[in-house]
Amino acid sequence: MSLGQWGQFGFNVQNTGTSDAWNVTLLDRLPEAAPGHVLHDTPGTQRQVFQADGVTPVAGKGPLVPGHGLLDQLRRRTTCELTLTELTAAGTISPNQRLIITYRTQLDANSQNGAQLTNVAGAVQWFNADSSVTTRQAFNRTLTDGTPGVLDFQDAHTVTVVSTTIAITKQVSVVGGGAALPGGSSTTWCA
Repeated sequence: MSLGQWGQFGFNVQNTGTSDAWNVTLLDRLPEAAPGHVLHDTPGTQRQVFQADGVTPVAGKGPLVPGHGLLDQLRRRTTCELTLTELTAAGTISPNQRLIITYRTQLDANSQNGAQLTNVAGAVQWFNADSSVTTRQAFNRTLTDGTPGVLDFQDAHTVTVVSTTIAITKQVSVVGGGAALPGGSSTTWCA
């Protein structure tokens, strides 16, 4: 990622179980330590439940809106965490369906060139029924290192900070030598 440019990130959560996943909570833990870190824009380029193909929207499960079907929280402590919780039936992920959420992020201005920043994200809680069902079961998970290469509830992604610096030096040489004087003839190089 380059300083000052937006990067597109996202969740693509597929229910591989045999029952609906209700009130899914996603946690995105972003790096928040020197030599730089990632900041979130308001998440939500896209928030919707799709069929297994990840392209076909599920009827009746239109785009989720913060506060009306999806709770967004960005917390800053020693880490920067984005928590997204599905609140209504529109966000329920049925077997084989996918909840896809995309958002934009941007690097802090103090991020150092070449730094590798890794964020870990995953589904940390979901239920097998609506909150009105008193016997519903909770499924809780704890983020670790994202378990790269393992198909499970979490994943990790690393970006490398690219910082481009341009230096301009102006040099004046007087034709025939001597001091540069106003109105004199000179040749100018810019490098």
